[in-house]
Amino acid sequence: MYELATYRECLADAKYSFSQMFAVNLTATKIADGQFLLLLQRCPRLRQLDVSSTPLTDASIVHIPTHCKNLQRLSLCMNVGISDVSTRDSYAFAFCNSP
Repeated sequence: MYELATYRECLADAKYSFSQMFAVNLTATKIADGQFLLLLQRCPRLRQLDVSSTPLTDASIVHIPTHCKNLQRLSLCMNVGISDVSTRDSYAFAFCNSP
C-alpha cells in the first residue's frame, strides 16, 4: 500500500486512476476532504475503506455512496468531524437506492 505522501503525489496527477484498488486503509492519516474526494473518484471498485482517526468531515462522507457502489466494509471510528446524522442520511439513501 502507498504511504500518504505518495497518495498526495498520485492524487495530484490525473493519470493515476487506482481503478483496480479494492481496499484502502487511511487510518490515522491526515488526508483532507478534497484529497479524499479525489481518491473516491479514482477508486470505483473499492470494497473496503478504513478512514478511522482521520480529520475527514461530513463533507467527505456524503460522497461515499455516490463513488463507492461496491463498498462492503466501512470503518469511521474515532472521527470527531463526522456526525451520526451525516452517516445515517448518506447510507440510508445509498441502501434505499441500491439495485
